[in-house]
Amino acid sequence: MDLIGLDTAYEILDTMYRRGGRDRRHAPAPMLKQMVTAGLLGRKSGRGFYTYEKAGSPVVIADESTPVPAEDAGSSDAIHQKIRKVGVIGSGTMATGIIEVFARNGYEVVSVTRARSGRPRCPRRSRSR
Repeated sequence: MDLIGLDTAYEILDTMYRRGGRDRRHAPAPMLKQMVTAGLLGRKSGRGFYTYEKAGSPVVIADESTPVPAEDAGSSDAIHQKIRKVGVIGSGTMATGIIEVFARNGYEVVSVTRARSGRPRCPRRSRSR
């Protein structure tokens, strides 16, 4: 989504939802709209799911919310062994279950949910003990 723009992805999903019989499978996630409203549009704004060197740059900056790419992504085993952090957007039953499963299996989990104000909350991190 960062590559094409979160705003573009939102508009595509919203159009599919409205013209496709309002099937919930095509409805854009509320968090996506909040990210777009906050100006997090992906590469074109310099920030989306990843942080970029500057607006329009393809260079990803390693920060607390951007995963570090695996050096050797040649096999699925290599990728599996190097992933230690996952992100979950949402606060429902499904999101809670996903967070619990990953945390129990030793992954650091970054969770982004909506605050009561409707704006995205700062990421919450959890780790199994």
